[in-house]
Amino acid sequence: MQLRRLLTTLAVLFLSTACVPQSRAECPPGAREVVMQFLRLDFEGYRLGSKGHEAIWQLTDNDGEPPDEPLVVTKNYRIISASRQDVGGCRFRVGFTTYGYISETASGSVFRSKPANEIGTMDVHCTRGSCRISLARADFQLPPHPGTKATAQLLGYLESIQDTAAEKRRYRTLRERIASLR
Repeated sequence: MQLRRLLTTLAVLFLSTACVPQSRAECPPGAREVVMQFLRLDFEGYRLGSKGHEAIWQLTDNDGEPPDEPLVVTKNYRIISASRQDVGGCRFRVGFTTYGYISETASGSVFRSKPANEIGTMDVHCTRGSCRISLARADFQLPPHPGTKATAQLLGYLESIQDTAAEKRRYRTLRERIASLR
């Protein structure tokens, strides 16, 4: 009796899993690591200067130029999900918790406080064991998302190259405001 019950249970389990379509294949190995490394470097400010671009662009293909404005001051970032797109391709949904953004106006850089949870996408293509983030306009529309430390460093640099005391004061005030965000 117990053997019959066990065999019946096993048969039901086997048939129920055999009839369920398998989920799409997972993303290629290395794709998630490339996205996490890009997000970390972006958070550390690597998209803000030409020296940093060298490191971050090693993670991308050369088929486009990512947006550079507005500069979104970011508290944290994460990968939300990943889905297989095509042979060797994967789309990542990424999330950011933001404080606001800095944009250029006629009177200079201004910070607009706009705390939010943002979601964007990044497409990754992997061939022969190498994964790269696509910068094609249709695939990549994320402006820089540096953290407060990287943003304050950029503003400190901009303060140092200003010609007038008023311009220096404006960047110093902006830098101090960003540095105080928690």
